[in-house]
Amino acid sequence: MFSGQTLRLAGNAGRPHPEPRTPGATPLPGGALFENFILNELLKKRFNRGLRSNLYFWRESSGREIDALLDEGVQQTPVEIKSGQTISRDWLKGLQYWNGLQPNAGGGIVYYGGDDNQERSGGYHIRSWRSLAAD
Repeated sequence: MFSGQTLRLAGNAGRPHPEPRTPGATPLPGGALFENFILNELLKKRFNRGLRSNLYFWRESSGREIDALLDEGVQQTPVEIKSGQTISRDWLKGLQYWNGLQPNAGGGIVYYGGDDNQERSGGYHIRSWRSLAAD
């Protein structure tokens, strides 16, 4: 199923993660569906250019994880995917941990459910889900 159709069927044609209708309610679709949407879009972009998948998942026994690693040959870029619409500095913690394990590593990308793109110190990029369509 196409990613856009999935979101439409979930009742979210215009936004991947609508605001809760009542305080404390969990918005739909949840983080797992949004994460799947972003990963599918990243893969689709590569496949449409005739490239193979370069996405990997990383998790250690303590439970720390990175949603995706973009393998770029010499370097792996960590990617976090957050369905929230309000940027939080906590979103960078997993990327920072990963970079601490890797020699010469730095930065990473956070895709999120909001609309603004930001650059953060240390080479971190905050990207709206909409930026995938613009590339």
